[in-house]
Amino acid sequence: MCGSSGLARRLGHRDLILATLVIGLSTTATFMILPLLAIFLVDSRGMPVQLAGLSITTLVLTQRGGSFISGIASDRYSPRRMMVLGFALCALGYGALTMAGGVPLVMVAMAIAGVGGALFLPASKAVLAQYSEKFGRKVFVLRTTATNAGASVGPLLGGVLYREFDVALGISSALFLVCLSLCASLRPVRRLGDSSLGVFERASAVLKNRRMIVLMTTSVGFWICFSQFTLTVPLYASESFDTKGMVGLLTTLNAVVIIALQYPLLAPTMKRVDSMGRLLGVGMAIMAVAFFALVWVRGTPGLLLFTVLFSLAELVVAPCLDAAAQEAAPREQQAAYLGFISVGWAVGAVAGNLIGIELFSIGGALGGHAVSWLFCGAVALTSACVFAMCCGTKPQQLAALPGRSIRKGANNHD
Repeated sequence: MCGSSGLARRLGHRDLILATLVIGLSTTATFMILPLLAIFLVDSRGMPVQLAGLSITTLVLTQRGGSFISGIASDRYSPRRMMVLGFALCALGYGALTMAGGVPLVMVAMAIAGVGGALFLPASKAVLAQYSEKFGRKVFVLRTTATNAGASVGPLLGGVLYREFDVALGISSALFLVCLSLCASLRPVRRLGDSSLGVFERASAVLKNRRMIVLMTTSVGFWICFSQFTLTVPLYASESFDTKGMVGLLTTLNAVVIIALQYPLLAPTMKRVDSMGRLLGVGMAIMAVAFFALVWVRGTPGLLLFTVLFSLAELVVAPCLDAAAQEAAPREQQAAYLGFISVGWAVGAVAGNLIGIELFSIGGALGGHAVSWLFCGAVALTSACVFAMCCGTKPQQLAALPGRSIRKGANNHD
């Protein structure tokens, strides 16, 4: 099998910086559109609210739900190729929205963009996982920092261009094409997998990994809690203070805390721990305290305290989930495992939206929303315990799939 030292020598700082830049730009391109897309579809395309929501759900579920299969494809055909194809489809999907007038065309455009996202997301993580052999786990922190930077800048650009949203769609498509060009200039690296492995062989290997099943299912708890920050927490802030300014303040505070603290706080910490499960447990414990704080502390101080604690939990858990998936994966199935961990996001986001709205409505009828925050706190605390107990030790290095090792020096470049 190809030695890690040989792979590490071929991957320099240029490649890491370029890959991180691609992730930041692609996130900016996505978040220029996504937060304002429902308003655009309703106001400019005349779609009913329900159909606009269905269109966005199609995009999100296609993107996240398809990550497992696209991760398997990345392992077989090379992550770089999947990134190039994914960026091309995202550019096509968002570009098509400028011409899509009817509901069917909008749905098709959303599905194309969703498939594009499903292709490049696990592939980009797999590329960084290869760099981790030289630069360590901090590459996952860099990825999440770049993602949060893009998620902060994108909505600002989208807001400025909202009255000319077709222009914003065009700029977003152009940014995806820039990402495609930058990705194509990445130096090819040796694939860690054997292209003769079938889809079912690869999928079966992931589904038989008990540690990975625990990671993915437990991550659903994180995403249930995470979804409340863009759903019930803004509703609570708007209801309590009768102003949209507080919502913007909380979003800005979240971005500032993560961008300022994530790399300097988490990168050295990840070096000192044997297993990501312990950090995941700590992160989810902080998440639990954040939601309990909304019960204990009322008003503006409570919301600000919640946002700071929530941001600390997010900056720990999000990159550690990817690092834990990479830690549990055989070297020839990195993208499949990193794609599989994203399935937890899809399940958690849907469950979080459904449960969150229902509990928030119950709380409104009862004259308070403590039931929502206590539920989320309990979910976070349960997830913290599972992470710490079931994933708190470093897994043994998994062997390659039976009979599929890679001969040293084999021609296996992308």
